[in-house]
Amino acid sequence: MPESPVAPPSSATPLFRLRVTRLSLLKALVGVAVTALVVGAVFSSAADLNGALASMGDTSPRWLPLLVVAEALCYLGLAVQLQRLTGPASQISLWLAARVVVITSGLGSLLPGTPAPGIALGTRELNHRGLSTRQAGLSLVWLNWFSLRAFLVTAVLAAVLALPRGNIPLGNTWLVAGAGLVVLAGLSVTNILLTRQSLVEWAAVLAARAQFWAPRIGDEAARARGREWFHDAIDALGTPRNRVIVGVVSVGSWLADAWCLRLALVAVGANVNFNAVLLAYTGATLASSIKLIPGGIGIVEATQPLILHHFHVPLDLALAGTLVWRGFSLLLPALAGLLALVSLRLERRRRGAESTLATL
Repeated sequence: MPESPVAPPSSATPLFRLRVTRLSLLKALVGVAVTALVVGAVFSSAADLNGALASMGDTSPRWLPLLVVAEALCYLGLAVQLQRLTGPASQISLWLAARVVVITSGLGSLLPGTPAPGIALGTRELNHRGLSTRQAGLSLVWLNWFSLRAFLVTAVLAAVLALPRGNIPLGNTWLVAGAGLVVLAGLSVTNILLTRQSLVEWAAVLAARAQFWAPRIGDEAARARGREWFHDAIDALGTPRNRVIVGVVSVGSWLADAWCLRLALVAVGANVNFNAVLLAYTGATLASSIKLIPGGIGIVEATQPLILHHFHVPLDLALAGTLVWRGFSLLLPALAGLLALVSLRLERRRRGAESTLATL
């Protein structure tokens, strides 16, 4: 039986709750320190920093609307995926899906412990609009799952396209080809495993046994819970055709974000082919997956210009282009996510007030 949506909050409920633990604060401080050391080591030359700032000041404004379009296409792709993963029965609009994804992937990317806080915020908003907590949570988890797999496919695609261009040193050709085959094989194997109900039941039993602090529910009850989760998860995925569409759109979202970086580099005067941009983009994104600090702030700004510099882009232009791109790919979606969160919660309060008045 699906869980009932949470009742609308009262007018006294705050719009936001911020919980900062000592562990999260310590982790943030360590992340800031490590990031500062990395950035300082990479950009130890004041000339590079001054040149980057000067190049940012010379950014051609005619390219800026195209950056907005590229990033909007990225998030539109995420919204289409979320709408498909919630299923036709949920009937959520594309506009609602778009606002939820800028909360989860835009604002959520700057919250400590990402992606969990973004998923929690998105689940809550979908829950208040008719989806059960489980259905909303599964949809957002699958969205992140497809996003991760699409990123790996994009990285393999970038490496494959780089081989005939000579963008990868000849001695590493077999290494890159082998790594690509391993990634593709891993994606295939995990896809097969996730469609095995018996594996999910086994995982549920292990998870129940591992929870030594909670009352034991027994292996059969754990298997029943696993079966329930399995069927709900498969229902969220939809038909094989739906899964293919979600996968293709997810790759398109990554490519749109990478194209935004390409436009940012052109805007500051750096002429570099898209394959080199894609290699730098995937490399920096992979480096930022080490969650020392939300959004990979500092890590991306250090690694991406270095990779671009390997492809003969001046370091000051590479840094300038990266900073311009981060403004559109990180800060702008985060601001949009904050506005979306405020608008959704105000709408919920208004509906709660109207419902209260109607009962009087």
